[in-house]
Amino acid sequence: MRELVLVGFLAISLSSFSQCEIYNRLASDGSMLYYMDPTVLYWSSSKELQGNIVSNKSTYFLGLQPIPFPAKPIGMQLNDKLEVTLANQKKYLLDLYDIQYLDDESIMQFLYVINKNDLPEFVNKQIIDIKINLGKEEGIRFYSITLHKKTLQEQLSCFLKEDKK
Repeated sequence: MRELVLVGFLAISLSSFSQCEIYNRLASDGSMLYYMDPTVLYWSSSKELQGNIVSNKSTYFLGLQPIPFPAKPIGMQLNDKLEVTLANQKKYLLDLYDIQYLDDESIMQFLYVINKNDLPEFVNKQIIDIKINLGKEEGIRFYSITLHKKTLQEQLSCFLKEDKK
């Protein structure tokens, strides 16, 4: 029985640890970006939205990966703000920082700046809706976040704890 409790404790500890696993990659401008694995926030038979928190150690970004996404020439011209609604029904407009095409252009990722003054709200309130403009062909997509609702809060919290160290 004691072994079973120990195995359960280790499983919980490992799963908690893996939620804060931070990776890094070199951005095209030569700066280092730190990120956590994206998670599915919305899924339907015709579209999907994955998201994660990304940081350069001074700024925090909301990374979004819409599927399907516009081709690179069209996508690189997008520059609209992102509209995010939190669980307190407050709407926030996030500025676009960068658009990246990753893994041989099989993934498109938007990086939107989370204002430093808004960080406490994003840590304490879940994102419930996202409205993103994907250009003339794709139009404006509205995502009601239905899956893994706390993931972005947990990732942001992990980054903030790590940066305090």
